[in-house]
Amino acid sequence: MVKLTLRADIKPVPDFVKRITNSNIGHGVGVESFNVWPTVNPVVSAARGESVKLSLRIRPTARGIGELQLSNDNGGRYRLRREAKKDGYWLDIESEPINEPGSHKRSIQLQTAGGNTSQLTLQLTINIALTLQLTINVAAENLVATPASLDMGELELANLKSEFQKTTRLGVRKLIGTFNIKSVTATLPFLKLERQTIVEGSNYLIKISINPDSLPKPGPYNGLVRIETDDAQSPRVEVPIKVVFK
Repeated sequence: MVKLTLRADIKPVPDFVKRITNSNIGHGVGVESFNVWPTVNPVVSAARGESVKLSLRIRPTARGIGELQLSNDNGGRYRLRREAKKDGYWLDIESEPINEPGSHKRSIQLQTAGGNTSQLTLQLTINIALTLQLTINVAAENLVATPASLDMGELELANLKSEFQKTTRLGVRKLIGTFNIKSVTATLPFLKLERQTIVEGSNYLIKISINPDSLPKPGPYNGLVRIETDDAQSPRVEVPIKVVFK
């Protein structure tokens, strides 16, 4: 009887991989004489003004390819470093902050220095070019309130005094990234606001009703629901609200 013991160091997948929509976590992507993990042309979504940071692992799939180097004409914030105790590399990528919505592409050029000796009497140096393309999709509006305005309709004061009333709902969510709500207030003093967490850090619900202890006089009223957040791009979200009392 032969007993074999397998020991492996399995590390968690880096957080930036979750943001790449076309990653192949299991195998990576083969291109030229290299394997690039998690993909060769990553597609990432980002918020306006955000700088995207990620790293790609590049391993040669053939012998004698030579030292991989960044080309001199890249012009970006990129760094190529050796993989610890292996023959591969890590390419660290950091984009500049982008404020304009749309699709933005950045090309990164790498090439090998050195080469193979062919079986002929001539010596052939092969410079293998490898192109990596980073696509960043920037959302036009990242912090969204739904609906954009509120209409509570016509309400009978007599019914409100008996606490018979309906609740209006307002959703606030962030498409990319996380945020927290600091406070929720209204310019109309008779509104009662209740905040509920749907998904911590990304999706919240605000329930709006009438406080029966501070009912106003009959007539139309217009105001704002103000949501203070810790989001740098949208520190305050204001949603118009109207109601008519009879």
